Order: sequence, then C-alpha cells, then structure tokens
Amino acid sequence: MLLKGAIRKSSSGNGGLVSRTRHLANYFDEVTRGESEIRSIFRTEDEFHYLNEQFNKVILNARLAEERKLSQERRFRLLVERAPIGFFRTHLDGSIAYANAHFAQLAGRSSEELSRFPSVVLLYKNREDRKSFLAELQSNQEVRDRRIQYVRRSGEPMWLSVTAFVGYRSASIRDGPIPPDTCRYPFR
Repeated sequence: MLLKGAIRKSSSGNGGLVSRTRHLANYFDEVTRGESEIRSIFRTEDEFHYLNEQFNKVILNARLAEERKLSQERRFRLLVERAPIGFFRTHLDGSIAYANAHFAQLAGRSSEELSRFPSVVLLYKNREDRKSFLAELQSNQEVRDRRIQYVRRSGEPMWLSVTAFVGYRSASIRDGPIPPDTCRYPFR
C-alpha cells in the first residue's frame, strides 16, 4: 500500500522512482556483501526511507543473532577443550576431524599430530573392534558406553568407554572416548 503511493508520486516525475529503487537495491546488495556500512541513504521521510530503515533493522538483528550463535559455539568449544574428558570426532573413513587436548594426552600424542593421523583405526588395540563398532553405530545411529581397548603411542593399552552418534549434518561420526569414572555422555 505504501509503495503504491510512492509509485503514484514518483511516476509523474522524471524517473525518480526507478532511480531511487535502483539506489536502494544497490545499497541492499552492498550491505549484504559487506561492502557498505549500515546507514540511511534517503533524507526524505517517505516509503523508501522506511524500507531503508526496516532493512537496516533486519540486517542488525541478523548480525546480532549470528554473533550470539558464534559466542555460544565459542563457549561450547572452550568447554570441550578444557574438559577432563577425551573428545574426538571422526569421519566414516576413520580420519580424525577433531580431537581435544585431553584425548590427545590419553593417546600419548599432540592434538596437531592427531589432526594429521590417517585413521583412528590405528589407535584400536583390535582393529576388528572398529568394524563392529561402525556396524552397530550405523545400525542404531548411536552407541552408548561401549568399552573399547585403545593403544597409547607407548604401546600401553587403555580401556575407554565410548559414546558416539552419527552426525546428521555431515557424513561423520562423533566418537567420545572417556575415562570410565567420569562423565558418561560427552556429546549429548
């Protein structure tokens, strides 16, 4: 309804509507691409000024929501990093997508070394355990408190209770080996 009034007023001029519409559309594009700061581009208080202000509010709210989400993700990552529980995430092929410092310590390796590790299978004492673990995981979409024997870099075996579930946003598996006497469900 507001735009019809603007069209009637502006269409009688010399292309003012087209010029203002194009100016507003270009501003929208520049702001969404991050090439321009949020600002008022019209001095007159008409429908175009109103659209400009509403667009600015939408962009500001979207940016605030994104910042809140990133802040929550940072807090969660910090919690996982500082937890006295070993967390790691693998892809179906066994490559390690993520391992926190405690898991690296349990494995007797550095986090950087684990990030370049070819397959978590090499950490299993019995490599057939990985196959049966994956079969159960793919069948049930999760595994809870499965005891699996891993091997530290030194060759020393260690028993870990593993809880895992299939990651729905990607084709990955989140494993969570944890010392038996600590938290039982690391990625829930």
